[in-house]
Amino acid sequence: MARPPDEPVRDLTEAEIARYREDGVVCLRTILPPDWVDRMAQAIDATVADPPPIVAAFSRQHEGFTGGIFLWKQEAAYHDFLYHAPTARIAARAMGATRVNAFFDHLFVKEPGCFLPTPWHQDLPYWPLKGTQICTVWAPFDPVSQETSGLEFVAGSHKWPQDFKPQAITKGAIDGDISGLEDPPDIEAERDRHDIRSWDMEPGDVLLFHGRILHGAGANASLAHRRRALATRWSGDDITWDPRPWKLQLLWDAGLAPGDPLGGPLFPQILPVRPGDDDGDRFPGPDLPPQDRLRAFLTRQARARPG
Repeated sequence: MARPPDEPVRDLTEAEIARYREDGVVCLRTILPPDWVDRMAQAIDATVADPPPIVAAFSRQHEGFTGGIFLWKQEAAYHDFLYHAPTARIAARAMGATRVNAFFDHLFVKEPGCFLPTPWHQDLPYWPLKGTQICTVWAPFDPVSQETSGLEFVAGSHKWPQDFKPQAITKGAIDGDISGLEDPPDIEAERDRHDIRSWDMEPGDVLLFHGRILHGAGANASLAHRRRALATRWSGDDITWDPRPWKLQLLWDAGLAPGDPLGGPLFPQILPVRPGDDDGDRFPGPDLPPQDRLRAFLTRQARARPG
């Protein structure tokens, strides 16, 4: 049998699980093992120094921002993190899920003085998914504060009935007509009307948050400190495939029909470990999208770059 994910430094408490389900977000202190923190900090540095094509296309490195998705398909360290770090166990415990699949991983690096904010948004309207058991485990690899672009959340907003219009965060992720969705509220103009949560964090802490919670982040106003973070997205038992024109357009073939449960090679089941499934024990080498699709994407991204 393939090696299962590692255990976290500690288990989630019942109070933390209740907080996640009630507020849609919880900060879990000292839960990611130090060896994973060290290994992924080094991996992120290597990615920033020599970004693979998809990361380079999503990034605005001249403005101090490096980002990208599906790093686990492209680099061995992220593949190992997805399969073997404790993040899937953290997600399973919080969601109460019997089966946990990886949706994708997402890198966010804001260098000192990176002025790019992350607008207030929900995640789920971007994603070709439907259901309730969907969460993110957001792990920082530097100390985080509001000055260095710490995340903020509107507590309880994951229970609101609306799916808000996706906001432009990085180029190329969203396309299609989204006029049928309403704009998110102007949180900055009405901060006193909402229960806004944020935390100073240290490497080893993680944020666990629901796919429908409104959240955002400011610029990295620090001129001395960077903010490296890696988000892993996890689905539970009730998540199904729901592609729409305005939702995230994947470069790899999902191999799913609308209504199918999330799964297959692009969205591997991490828990429970399936007998005979050794995909997590070996990195098969960079698995890039079909060349014609990748070329078209890179061309579109290059044309969209400012200047």
